[in-house]
Parts: sequence; structure tokens; C-alpha cells
Amino acid sequence: MLVRVKTIEFSNGIGPKSRPFTLLEKRFVLSIINNLNSWPGLHWIVFTGQGKSDWIVSLENSYFISTELDPLAHSSNETSFKNLSVTMPTYNGNQKITWFNLTNWNHVPAPLHSRYSIVDYRTYLINHELGHALGLDHPTIKQLEKLGQTTKCPIMVQQTKGLLKFQKNIWPLVQEKQKFVRRGLT
Repeated sequence: MLVRVKTIEFSNGIGPKSRPFTLLEKRFVLSIINNLNSWPGLHWIVFTGQGKSDWIVSLENSYFISTELDPLAHSSNETSFKNLSVTMPTYNGNQKITWFNLTNWNHVPAPLHSRYSIVDYRTYLINHELGHALGLDHPTIKQLEKLGQTTKCPIMVQQTKGLLKFQKNIWPLVQEKQKFVRRGLT
């Protein structure tokens, strides 16, 4: 398989109460995205400032994410983006940016407390958001039914909303990797 080199840029954060990734966290992220269990055919290196990076990541607080994505959240605590990490295209469309929710980055969300360590949760979160950065979406119920007796939860399922009939999983499933390769998203 052809391996494509991609660049990741670690932002210092743009919102209030954001923070930069520590050196240890940067190494952890790189170890996950370059792991053979992650998305195939890619080798990630740190952006050096030459040209544009492929993926920008930052640690942002819930309020910033909510109000940036849902302007009505300024006047209300009700928002569909509360406590979520988000991946989206940048304004030029050639890059993807992920705002990792700082609260969830530091603490495993309540629905997953008993099943995930912080290392497992971050591994899942990185793989899930990288899937979005690579162009994948959440599976539909119909797509999940086609998986049949798979016991591990697909990585593109929002596991913080519940695992349905599946067991915890922190890496893309073989079926997800095959779909990714077939679509030529590398």
C-alpha cells in the first residue's frame, strides 16, 4: 500500500481558557495516529510551518466550542455542541481543524467512566476525530445493522452517547479501514 505523508499542526488554542498541548500530549497524539491499528496508508509528521498543514488540532473549552458553532448558545445553556469535540473544514477548505473539548480531554465523560481509562478514551477520541478529518461521518443505524454480529463498537460511532449493542473500542475496525481505503480518502 502506498503511504502518504500528512502533516499535523498543534495549535496553542484560540478561545479563552484554551491551552496548548504539552510535549507529552503531542507525542501521545502522534503515537496514536501513526499506530498500525489506526487509519491505514498515512504517516503523520509535525507541521514545520512550510505551506499548510493537513490537520490542525487544539484544546478548547466547552463554552468556546458551543458559542462558535451555535451563536444562540451565547444567550442560553442549551446547545447541541455542549461537551463535544468537533472536526470541520477550515475556511479555505483544504485543511481540517479539530477542537478537542478540554473537559473531555482531561476527564473521561460520565457515560464511559466505568469502561475507559483516560488513555483509552483519548485514543478513541483521536481516532474518531481523525476519521472525520479524513472525510468519514457517523454511521447510520442501517449501516450498523449491516455489521451483524460485530462485538466491538465502530470507531465512528459517538461512543459518549452510548455503545448500543457493542463493546468498547478505541481503534478503527477492519470494515472501517476497508471503507476508508476503497473511498481513496488517503
